[in-house]
This record gives sequence, C-alpha cells and structure tokens, in this order.
Amino acid sequence: MKNSISFKFLIFGGLLSSIMFIMGYYKYNTIKHAGEEFTIFKEKAVDGKFYVLEIEKEINYISGLTRDIMLGNDYDGNLKKLYDSKSKIKESYIGLEKTVKNTQNEKEKLDEVNKSLNNTMAFVDDGINKMESIKNIDRTPEVLSKLYQDYKKSATPLANANRETFSKLVKTKEAGLEKRTKELNNEMNKLLFIMLIESMIIMLIVLISLFTLNKNIKNSLNKFKIGLTSFFDFLKRKAS
Repeated sequence: MKNSISFKFLIFGGLLSSIMFIMGYYKYNTIKHAGEEFTIFKEKAVDGKFYVLEIEKEINYISGLTRDIMLGNDYDGNLKKLYDSKSKIKESYIGLEKTVKNTQNEKEKLDEVNKSLNNTMAFVDDGINKMESIKNIDRTPEVLSKLYQDYKKSATPLANANRETFSKLVKTKEAGLEKRTKELNNEMNKLLFIMLIESMIIMLIVLISLFTLNKNIKNSLNKFKIGLTSFFDFLKRKAS
C-alpha cells in the first residue's frame, strides 16, 4: 500500500495542503497586522500632518487679516474672520492632540502640542486684541499707523516664539509620518517575501513529487512489461 501511486498522491496532496494552510494563516496574520498599521498610519501620521498644515494655513490667514485691517480695509468682516480662524485653530489643535495619544513618548508629544497651542493662541489673541482696541474709535491713518507700530512691537516676539515651537511640532509630525510610512512598507515587503517563498516551496514540492511519481510510473510500467512478456512466454511454452 505504501508503495502505491495513489498513496503517494495522497501524501503529496496532504503535504501541499498543509503547507498552503500554514502559509495562508501566516499571510492572514501579516495582512491583518498590515491593516492595523495602515489604520495607525492614517489616524496618527496622516491626520496629524493634516492638522499641522491646517494650523499653519490659519496662522498665515490671521496675519493677512490683521494686515488688511491696519491698511484701512473692511474692519467688521475681517474681525469676524479673525474669530472664525481662531476657532478653527483650536479645533485643529484638539484633533492634533488626539493623534499623539497612545503613541511612543506620548507625554513629551502632548507637552509639545500644548506649548505650541499656548504660543499660537498668544500670538492670535494679541492680534485680535489689538484690532479690537480700535473698534469704537475713528480709524484714521494716524490711528492705524500707531496700531501697526504697537502690533509690530508686541507681535514680533510672540510670532518668533510661535514659529519656534511650531517648527518643532512640524518636525515631530514629519518624523512620525516617515516612521509610519517605513513600517507600512516593511509590512508590505514582508508579505511579498512570504508569497514568494510560498510559491517557491510549492513549486519545489510539485517538481519533486512529479519527478518521484514519474519514476514510480516508469518502474511500474517496466514491471508490467516484464510480467506481460513472461506471461506470453508462458503461453508460448517458453517459460514454466
């Protein structure tokens, strides 16, 4: 029985099925882990970078609005936009804070976010307060000129402090994005390597099995040929 072709086919099928099951299970876990890494990549790295860009955009927008007011343009409309932009910045910082929770060095990252938030709000509030200070007075060129000098004097150090902490925050998020990208690429490369190894193993087993079966079939045919020849020799009374 153990030397029969059907038994060897059975062994071949069982071995191949076992290998495919083991490799399939391993691939499933790898894909699952890659999916988890992608979720983290999206929620922590990509979203974090998005919030940083939003904050940077609103800070530049606020600088433009205050400049527009000091040039004597639409006061009420620009003042309202200043408050709207401030709200958007707060919302972006809340979102940014969520992207650093449950990550490595969480405390240091949260401190970095809060420090950047405080410096940004100090810069934004200084601008809004300066613009509010001329709300109920005649906004003559002289008043606006003095406002510009006062704003420049107070806003410059605040802007520098904000720029410094915000630059650190940007570098942190960029480093996080780069790290997550590498981790995700590593998972994908690992999966491709596993699939390559699986294909090579299956191909090797198939070739070995086909070679063995071919050899067994040839041996069986030779035995059958010898037996058939002996049978005809018996019919011809050439053999007993």
